[in-house]
Amino acid sequence: MRGIGKAALNETDHPYVIELEVASDGLDVILSRRIVQFHESRHVQPQYGRTTVRQGGLICRWCFDDLSIASDFVKEFNGKPWKSGF
Repeated sequence: MRGIGKAALNETDHPYVIELEVASDGLDVILSRRIVQFHESRHVQPQYGRTTVRQGGLICRWCFDDLSIASDFVKEFNGKPWKSGF
């Protein structure tokens, strides 16, 4: 599919997409490490969605195949479901 990036495809291929608001200059090192550790502890490969700017803030998306892992991500990082897949 021409013109569709990997991040957009991840959002299509993985039904549970979680948005996380981060600092306007991006993820800080500590948060980034926590997110990597979260994925490693559950033996899942991070699947990144698109990053957008909304009301002056940066919104990053992570995509999951498993509802329980996506729910854990929401709880641990105060994320919000992007679509009504929950």
